[in-house]
Amino acid sequence: IPDLVNRCERRANMTAPASEAETRDLVRIIVQATVAVLIAASLLWFFSDLIVLAFSAVLGAVLLRSVARRLSRRTRLPSGYSAVIVTLIIVSAIATMSASVGPTLVNESHRLLTEVMQFWHNLEQRESGTLLGPILTHPFGNGSDVKLGTIAPAALSITVGAFGGIVLLIAMTLYLAAAPQLYLEGTLRL
Repeated sequence: IPDLVNRCERRANMTAPASEAETRDLVRIIVQATVAVLIAASLLWFFSDLIVLAFSAVLGAVLLRSVARRLSRRTRLPSGYSAVIVTLIIVSAIATMSASVGPTLVNESHRLLTEVMQFWHNLEQRESGTLLGPILTHPFGNGSDVKLGTIAPAALSITVGAFGGIVLLIAMTLYLAAAPQLYLEGTLRL
């Protein structure tokens, strides 16, 4: 890029037109810079989920370490034991909350699905003779073809993927919290 800036400055100061070779070099440099920026942006976009996961794990590790240090100072336990205790407390809180909210969430989800399907059926019946009728039935066939069997694999895939992501996040957080200096030195060596 500094070479490009120098060439552009020289070009701006020149009164005579640039030679064909200089123009080709300038175009080549601009194309290379553009391709490099596009590749970097594409890689960033492609790995955005991984970057967010790593950032979340670092934040979780910082939180876990800070709470574990406070517990360690108050109880005089080693920081490793404090981190294990804090992790167990957090996991217990999440499990308790899931157990208490889970059944309600499942019931409400089932009720919502039933109401949406009923609304769809009523809308389809009401608008069947109008111009909107064929548009409503186009994405799903005749409307009665929408079954839980077509939705279930996608919902299962999303659920398993989310659960796997959470497990990976927890594992990364624990590893980073357990030995932060090791990962910091490894990152700096890269």
